[in-house]
Amino acid sequence: LLLFIPYVATAKSVIGPVGDEKLKGLMSTDSTKDPTNPVWANDPAVKEYLAWIDKYVPEQDRESDRSSPLGYVSAQAMVEVLKRAGNDLTRANIMKIAASMDGWVLPLLLPGVKLSTSAENHFPIHTLQLKRYDGTRWQLVGKPIEAD
Repeated sequence: LLLFIPYVATAKSVIGPVGDEKLKGLMSTDSTKDPTNPVWANDPAVKEYLAWIDKYVPEQDRESDRSSPLGYVSAQAMVEVLKRAGNDLTRANIMKIAASMDGWVLPLLLPGVKLSTSAENHFPIHTLQLKRYDGTRWQLVGKPIEAD
């Protein structure tokens, strides 16, 4: 039996009570580096993210919060939109830039995942990475998958 769950449900606070052994083999997807995974321990983007968390949200339970890394990426995207807008901070210009992301790569995104939007599609993430729970932690599986 192959079971998939949404990435936000992969947090220990959601699935932890089930028990690691029963969760073994569970599948999900992700788009950001998992700052709790030792594989990213020396990654500069993860180090920067964790320093930010330590400064602004020191009480955060990192194992239980899977939404913060994506929120951090969203904030970085907004900063990039504002930088590209320069002094023209009108709604029209901000929307034009936000609706024309073309393969933006942000450091906390998984390799191969980039942000792309258009006038017809404002959802920026079209690539996901499969991951499988090994009984201890989530492990990436295969290569990123394009949704389009």
